[in-house]
Amino acid sequence: TINEVITASGTGAANLPGVGIDNNDTVTGPGGINVDATTGTFTNAGTLTNTGNAAAITIVADDWDLGAGTITGGSGNVTIARTADAQIDLGTALTTAELATVTTTGNFYIGSAANTGTIDIAAAVAFAASTPNVVLQATGAGGMITDSSGATITVPGNLTMNADSGIGDAVNNIFMDVSGNFSATNTTAGDIYLHSLNDVQIGGASFVIDEQVAGGTISVISDGNIAIAGNQTVSGGGASTIILDANGGIYETAAGAGTITAATVNLGTEPGNTDFLGENG
Repeated sequence: TINEVITASGTGAANLPGVGIDNNDTVTGPGGINVDATTGTFTNAGTLTNTGNAAAITIVADDWDLGAGTITGGSGNVTIARTADAQIDLGTALTTAELATVTTTGNFYIGSAANTGTIDIAAAVAFAASTPNVVLQATGAGGMITDSSGATITVPGNLTMNADSGIGDAVNNIFMDVSGNFSATNTTAGDIYLHSLNDVQIGGASFVIDEQVAGGTISVISDGNIAIAGNQTVSGGGASTIILDANGGIYETAAGAGTITAATVNLGTEPGNTDFLGENG
């Protein structure tokens, strides 16, 4: 338990190891902060700060209780990962209130750099404006991003999803409300199934999808419109499928703006809507 101020000297890092860690004061690491609670819970009722610079703050624990404290990362990356790369449940194990205690203009990573566990949207969850660059990473062998609850992940800034073995599936799409840019990359197995509450611009810089699995599927549903702003393929090739479905319309931003290319391309609109382009591919 930390009940007094801890400050790393000079440009040093503050390292906090232990089986379960309770922080009730201010921990300052000009060279970064590394928390490793191993199989225990990291409870933060105090402050973690890198003094506002670009040094990274990394928190590894089996569970987290962050609601009463603050984590101030300046322009540095902040990572919250689970011990042994186990599953992370957003909305339950990491709640909206807990995520709002983090501030950084760098990347806010959920999951370690080689995370093999699933990152699941277990309940509705919203990131705060204080973390404008959110990255969900499950890029270790077998890592997936799922939405078992059918609830929505809300991000007022940019959202990146990187996985090894699938981002959503045909039964449980990833429901998302993203105000900034979106990127999804899936590398080894599985597909990409997304359901956006907003308009989507396929093939443009603001909505980038890379399905690297041979014979993989990219499926995008929009509750608004889908605009085709550039080319979209399944980079893995093979017997691939692209499905675009919109509650509004599907159209090109300009004549010849982009081509949708896959072995099978389905463009349509949800029942009751008929404003769509014929497929390209």
